[in-house]
Amino acid sequence: MENINLDQSQKQLISDNLESQNLSQKINCLEDLEPLFQRLINTANIYVQIYVSKRNSEEYVESFKCEKYHNIQINFKHFDFTKNKLLFEWMLKLENLICLDFYLREIDIQQQDIQDLTQNLMKLKKLNDLTLDLVLNKLSGLSGIYLAEGLSYLTNLQMLNIDLGATSLGDEGVAKLAKELEKITNLNTLRLSIYSNHITNLGASELGISLSKYVNLKTLDLDLSSNKITQSQLDLAQNISLCPKLSNFILTIYGNDFENNYDLRRPLLKSKSLVEFILVQQF
Repeated sequence: MENINLDQSQKQLISDNLESQNLSQKINCLEDLEPLFQRLINTANIYVQIYVSKRNSEEYVESFKCEKYHNIQINFKHFDFTKNKLLFEWMLKLENLICLDFYLREIDIQQQDIQDLTQNLMKLKKLNDLTLDLVLNKLSGLSGIYLAEGLSYLTNLQMLNIDLGATSLGDEGVAKLAKELEKITNLNTLRLSIYSNHITNLGASELGISLSKYVNLKTLDLDLSSNKITQSQLDLAQNISLCPKLSNFILTIYGNDFENNYDLRRPLLKSKSLVEFILVQQF
């Protein structure tokens, strides 16, 4: 595969041949993306991987790759959402997008940004694999509600990896999120990281009740570390045991005043489908 460093004279040639060849490109500024993505909007057999990060206060994009896949994947790394919101919204016009990795860790995202983000995600009707990292952003109140309700529209999702660590969700936010995710009936793999969110026994119980209704869930990786959950760990395990197809379960629970007499394996023995259970009790 040929590696190409774009200059002005090559852009049109690359754009003209985009549908007929495998191509690896390095793009030095975001403005160079537009003529290429205009062609991609009507292209189904494409694989796109984009890395956006900062180097000397300049943003760059690299690793633009086209292969014979019937999907479009966009991977954002260290993407400055507040400065590049229009670019993100423009990319989401790619209606064939089925896989999206989106990292917005610790950027002080605002409530309006969350609302805009979820409204755009809701348009991705073919999306079946989503990774969303919002660690260390504040998602209490309406922000958490917007996010939860927006995710529920992605009814074709099969794999969801969502990291909401230290986002101030609290019991109400966690219960709302879990309830809305019940609507994604195709979901078979869930990695839910909600550590350090002031979750108490009430939130853990509500979470377990919702998880028991995830009818096609087979793999669950649940990180509840550094919250305020004590005896409801048993209720959580009891409800998860009712998840009809769950076969693999990883539970991270350290930092919750865990007591040794809470044997979480016992309620899980009632599960008819569980094959593997991993309990992480220490950091």
